[in-house]
Amino acid sequence: MGDSHAMALFEGFRYFPSKYNISVAVFAQNGCIAVYGLPHAKNDTKNCDKRAHHAVHRISQLSTIHTVIITGRWAARIEGTPFDNRE
Repeated sequence: MGDSHAMALFEGFRYFPSKYNISVAVFAQNGCIAVYGLPHAKNDTKNCDKRAHHAVHRISQLSTIHTVIITGRWAARIEGTPFDNRE
């Protein structure tokens, strides 16, 4: 669950199901933090808050989910610095 950084982690996890007989799902959107109710970009054309709320709601409904990994570039929201690919 998270932003594009979560999608990058998903690439590594997508091989787990066949090897360990588990399911993996990703709830992510580029540029959206994985928490709802926090400030997002002023012009939130991606509906980040709504997407995060939906992800949390969906995860809470599924009793088969035992582990949730939340990741993202939190500095973008905390410090207000954009991602520049030089980190």
